[in-house]
Amino acid sequence: MKRIHWILIAIVAVIIIGALILYLWPENLPQDQYQKISSEIGPYNAVIIFNPGGWGNATLAESKDFTPILEQVQQTFDDMGFNTVIIPYARTPAGLSARLTDVKELLNYFKNTSKIQSRTVTALAQNFPDKQFIVIGFSNGGGLTYKTCTGISAQPNVCGMVVGVPNWYRVKASENFLVLNNSGRDTLSKINIKDFLWTIVKAPFIWLKGKITGHGESLALSFQFPGHVYDWSSPEVGHPIIMFLEDHYKGKNPAP
Repeated sequence: MKRIHWILIAIVAVIIIGALILYLWPENLPQDQYQKISSEIGPYNAVIIFNPGGWGNATLAESKDFTPILEQVQQTFDDMGFNTVIIPYARTPAGLSARLTDVKELLNYFKNTSKIQSRTVTALAQNFPDKQFIVIGFSNGGGLTYKTCTGISAQPNVCGMVVGVPNWYRVKASENFLVLNNSGRDTLSKINIKDFLWTIVKAPFIWLKGKITGHGESLALSFQFPGHVYDWSSPEVGHPIIMFLEDHYKGKNPAP
């Protein structure tokens, strides 16, 4: 009993020290990306700004769990007569300091990162009124997307969409904002405690096995939550996205 008592004290101490270090750690927030994005959208009249899941710095090639959805969204825009580009938004700069900052932001519901992105998207929408913008986020990136879009005052050429957002972000659908969670089957969006905990426990072992065999995924992709995979052909995914896009963008007479 005495040994267990000291183990519990040690665990609590580690948690308190870790929380204190995280709280005091200097923030390394992402820079405003207005110049970068505005330089890439010149010939396009529909712009998809993508907030990846995980650490939020994945390229399209690295976001293979969600890139097929983005490509279909792009195709839907193109079918409506737009010329479309997908631009990933890197919310976490390189390095340990930035990752610790991202952990703070995750725990703080992206309080600061969302303000930076809201300013960027608002400026883009106002300075390029002839272009249509949609901010799309997957998993943790969906939490940032929701906070960003709620921080943007009404812009007629901006909409948002989130897919598989973790339950604790409490996102809500609206006229200009689509929320998808595989009709409640995503255990990360509609938390099933048993499946949720089991996924967390086995993820490091899946990642380690992949490292040993040379055929594994990143640690973030090793967290394979049941229902957290989204397939365009699923009636809960492709169809509602197409309906949402057509309702908001069809017939907007995109500029040549």
